[in-house]
Amino acid sequence: MSGPADAARRESASSVSIDALVDEIDQVMDDMRDAPPSMSDASRSSSICSGAGRRRRPLPQTPPLPPAWQSHSMQTGSSTVMSPAPMRRDAERPWPSVSRQSSIDSVLPAYTQRTEAEPHAHVSSLIGTSVDLSRLSQVSQLLSCILERKPLIKGSVVYPLSFTGRTLIETLTSMITQYAQVSPCFELDPTALEGTAHQLALSMAHSLKTQLYVHEADWEEQDITNDLGGVYMLSTDSLSTKKDVPGQDAVHGIHTQLFVVSQDIHVALSATAAAACMTAAEGERPTGIISPLTHCYSPTCALTHGQGCYSPSCPRQNAALAQVHVSQEMEPGESLSAAKAWVEIFPQSVVSSLPREEVKRQNAIHEFIQKEEAFLRDLQLLTLFCSKLQALAAPTPTLALPPDAPLTGEALTSFVEDVFGPVFTLLPRIAQFVDHMHERQREQGPVIQCMGDVVTRAALDWRTEYVSYVTHYPAALAHLKAECESNARMQRFVDDCRRYPAAGRHPLDNFLFRPPARLQRYHLHLESILKHTSEYSDDRDALQLAIEVLDEQCLVAQSGVEATEARLDMRALANQLTAKRLDDYIDMNLLDARHQLLHRSRVFRRPDNFEFEWTQLEAILTNQFLVLVKPRAHDDPEAGAPSSRRKLVLSRKPIPVVCLGSGGFDLAPTGRGSISRHWMPTNVSEMYPFQVWHKLHTNQSPITLYVCTRDEREEWRRALETLPLTSPHTFVRTDLSGDVFSARAEPSETYALVKDAPWARPDVTCATTWLWRDRVLLVAIGTTEGIWMGRYGDPPTLRKVLHMKGVTQCAVLQEYRRFLVLADKSLIAYDLEALVPSGQGTLSAAPMRIGSGRDVHFFSYGHVHATPMLVYAKRKTTETSVRLLTPQTSLDSAGQTMLTGFQLVHKFYVYPEALQIQCVRDGVLVSTPRTVYTYRFTSHMLVPLLSLRQNDERAHALVRQWEAGVVLGVFHDAERGWLMCYDRGAFFVDEHGTMVHMECTFQWEKAVDSVVLADQHVFACSSTHVEVHEARTGRLVQLHEGQDIQMLVHNDTEHALGTPPILVERVPFGTTQVQRVVAYQQRS
Repeated sequence: MSGPADAARRESASSVSIDALVDEIDQVMDDMRDAPPSMSDASRSSSICSGAGRRRRPLPQTPPLPPAWQSHSMQTGSSTVMSPAPMRRDAERPWPSVSRQSSIDSVLPAYTQRTEAEPHAHVSSLIGTSVDLSRLSQVSQLLSCILERKPLIKGSVVYPLSFTGRTLIETLTSMITQYAQVSPCFELDPTALEGTAHQLALSMAHSLKTQLYVHEADWEEQDITNDLGGVYMLSTDSLSTKKDVPGQDAVHGIHTQLFVVSQDIHVALSATAAAACMTAAEGERPTGIISPLTHCYSPTCALTHGQGCYSPSCPRQNAALAQVHVSQEMEPGESLSAAKAWVEIFPQSVVSSLPREEVKRQNAIHEFIQKEEAFLRDLQLLTLFCSKLQALAAPTPTLALPPDAPLTGEALTSFVEDVFGPVFTLLPRIAQFVDHMHERQREQGPVIQCMGDVVTRAALDWRTEYVSYVTHYPAALAHLKAECESNARMQRFVDDCRRYPAAGRHPLDNFLFRPPARLQRYHLHLESILKHTSEYSDDRDALQLAIEVLDEQCLVAQSGVEATEARLDMRALANQLTAKRLDDYIDMNLLDARHQLLHRSRVFRRPDNFEFEWTQLEAILTNQFLVLVKPRAHDDPEAGAPSSRRKLVLSRKPIPVVCLGSGGFDLAPTGRGSISRHWMPTNVSEMYPFQVWHKLHTNQSPITLYVCTRDEREEWRRALETLPLTSPHTFVRTDLSGDVFSARAEPSETYALVKDAPWARPDVTCATTWLWRDRVLLVAIGTTEGIWMGRYGDPPTLRKVLHMKGVTQCAVLQEYRRFLVLADKSLIAYDLEALVPSGQGTLSAAPMRIGSGRDVHFFSYGHVHATPMLVYAKRKTTETSVRLLTPQTSLDSAGQTMLTGFQLVHKFYVYPEALQIQCVRDGVLVSTPRTVYTYRFTSHMLVPLLSLRQNDERAHALVRQWEAGVVLGVFHDAERGWLMCYDRGAFFVDEHGTMVHMECTFQWEKAVDSVVLADQHVFACSSTHVEVHEARTGRLVQLHEGQDIQMLVHNDTEHALGTPPILVERVPFGTTQVQRVVAYQQRS
């Protein structure tokens, strides 16, 4: 018996926190390292089974089993937990409890003599204490120290110091995992360790419950499972009186850093575990041996490093522990037919005391929970299949790659992420939902009052994961089917999954479809519960809210499924399309996410020329192209060809929707005539025609297509007529000139500075923009009668500032405040302050003429080697002289840079003629009628930019096709290189002249005469239309038709235009037509 002093000392020790103990342990460890050793290492690392006041001989690593134990063994898989019938303290020496009494089983002889001045002196004796988890007594003693307990509710009763089955299983699993990782006697694969530890934890929990060390809080008979449905207590807690003391109804758990390796190659307690063991309660411990965790009987096994042990049952040989995991894999889940209803589970007295509607409601709730549990098991089964697939690809000691692996490397990673990836994100949400339902069953059972709040909270939590899964499901299923069709090993793996016992002979795609089907069935379950819920119940509003939330998620998921299926259709179409001739091939970029399939059906064409039967085609309308294809003869679907392997041959070049015209929907139907019965239904007597055509190909007749019914033609009418609404224009046109250049404009309204000049309707020839004072954007428009200037986008502000004939080109030298004008082959530089007065500068003396005589045909301004460069060309009969000049500057009285002239720095000749010159970083680009040359100052040579050194058949065919075309310029794109533009198309080349990015080749719908790159788009212009293509993909996004269209921009290769491209076109104005200057502004 302990005295009052011992009781006071125990009460004082119980108030010490674990954190304070850990801090003291660190100090003790430092003192122990500094002090000289007073005993051997073996005696300092005492066994946890040794006595307190006397030295004991250490127990063998695998003790022989007494006869009494052999009759009470429990087989769990391949793991054997031996336990005697009675609970005896002398059967096995357990890990000593931290008792204040003097006990023969205590390893802490000095603890009972510690004083208040040394509150933590006893902790040092626990550090390094050997641990053997194969002994159930030690497992129970450590479990009582680290297991988290807290007040839990079951049946509306609060139980302090209680825990759920999941908390117990997870704690035991963590103990076993850490023990196996630290112990040198076990060398398990980390991937198999988790499942093995879980099965051993279930065996341990069953043994602890059998010996009543763990029991139900309400003493009802119930198996321990890894869920939140049951509430359990430790026998030491239920018999203790401390739970009645305030603050003693909960214990914080410890799950990490429990064990370390001692110096004698044994697993020992860590400092954290030693501090936690100070709070161990008194009482008898269960006994037993966990066979898979016993050490090898060979005394030299732990000293060997590798596979040197001769024992076939050595744990280091992965025999004992590995067999547990193999034999304890997922068993077939409980079938729905074997599931019991609510009325069959609870006593008849409870059922008979409830109204009939309430019984039906409880049955509906119980069925809802059972179906959700089955759904959770199916998701867990999918994760098991994924693990098996990955295990097949794991390398073996003898082979780098397994011979039967369906997928390996990046292909396996992509497949798992695409097919099983959404399962791993949804599974935790469903498991959490099931846990919450079990908690509600435990707290309110047997009669559950409210369930709607649980469902609503779960639906709000899983919204993103569930909708993402359902949206991605068609893509996952398509990936699985495509892999099975092309991979025989994958098909064999899928068949093995179907034969797996827990699968119930259901194929793998059935399990993948479980979440979409389950999301739709939630509504039915909740409706059934709501139907039997009293109108006065508080759960009705929560159930209604849950139904609304789930219905909204179904609608969102359905729209996502439709988008995914449309994207899959486009992907299949991209794989099936093929061109009969190379000229018909167009990269339509069908895999782009913006590409949508609008309509698709079978159509027919009448026989012509030497054809005797009608031709069956397939018309495919997307938001970018109308495609007419013809199935290959041996890919006839009626002949049984797989749809994924069918090939569709282009019947003619696809028509972009911006160039597509349609009509003829009111044409009279045509008799079937000699249509082949192989293609047509027997009940078709009339064919209904409609027409489509290319708007720019005016020399071609419309294409007449026929369908079998009037309704099909109406569907095509709606699809084609609503097509413009589905393709909004990327650019909008901004008017820059208004009616300034109209014949009705009064001279007094348009002439601001030159009032006496004769009036004539001018023709617009050029335009440019720049930022002037106060960051105001101005525009200058050159005409055959002079120069007009005003605010950008504000036509009423335009004023004529220069009166001169034959203006063909203009530009602004922003840094020198000069305005260059090429008029009548004379290049002149004007002061901008004189043309647009701002009052902030000094007027120049006079305009500056550049060059001698009237022989300048065109000019260009840019930077070469970071130096401003003005380049102009003089044409002669057989050659073109190109001259490069640099500006000469000085400082005026105000300290500003002033242009004083230009100095000739270089001159070269081009034969026979140059059409365009563009400045680049290290030279100039010269465009001739047939090709583009680069001229660099280091070599002083003209070198062709295009070089066909690659063996690309398509590139050579493209060059041969365009070799008679005219070069329109070269533009630089920072991401893709140089864009070489011809009158028929364009393509990218690198700095060496090699064609690159052949997937982004531009082909104009009609020959053009000018091209410019601006706002990441390519503008190709002819006199009748303007095409707008994406620079990144080459896709035609917009088409504008007009009359006398002309591009009014300079050619800058270094960067895209800072302002939108400017064009001039002739538009109706009253009874006549006038020129109007417009800018293409990108839609915001």
